[in-house]
Amino acid sequence: MDHILQGLELSQSVACDEIDESIRTTMENLHRDGAVVSVSGGLDSAVAATLAVRSLGTEKVHLLNMPERDSKPIHKEHARRLANHLGSPLIIRSITSNLRASGSYRLLPIGFIPTRWIRTKLVSFGKSRYLGGSEDRLLANRLQPEPNCWFARGNAYAIAKHRMRMVMVYEYAEIHNLMVVGAQTGQNGSREHFQNGASITVQI
Repeated sequence: MDHILQGLELSQSVACDEIDESIRTTMENLHRDGAVVSVSGGLDSAVAATLAVRSLGTEKVHLLNMPERDSKPIHKEHARRLANHLGSPLIIRSITSNLRASGSYRLLPIGFIPTRWIRTKLVSFGKSRYLGGSEDRLLANRLQPEPNCWFARGNAYAIAKHRMRMVMVYEYAEIHNLMVVGAQTGQNGSREHFQNGASITVQI
């Protein structure tokens, strides 16, 4: 067992050096002028952005934050703080109009509810009312919902936002001759969009 645990040990400095080299080599092979990172205000994208800046320098890394109607303001503030810390430019582009035009907001009729606080309370009530507070049952309904049910619509509502952000970040990358750098957690289905010839993933 000890030799197995030793094999799982990770040298942080070695891993970062390998990622640095991978990012630089990929940029050169793709003939790109730099990289763009979609920063949500969360930890994964912050790590990806930090590694990209470490590898390429602040002037070659663009940070793109894409809030929408349901986004929490604190996430945008976190993205601003990250950009200030790294010294890279932060571009903020709302995707609210894109989601509205695609009909994504009509999937769940919660837009008429006046405040985020009330919407959050309503969602919590719905979970407790129909699931009895069971997290296992919630997960099962999320993973294998009945067609056209509210869980299926809720999944589509959330995933559409991830997909729209991927469209926007790749559009930005193509316009500015950049590659896309992103984090792959293995838990977010939207990350599959980073797997193509114009991008590189950072496994977290």
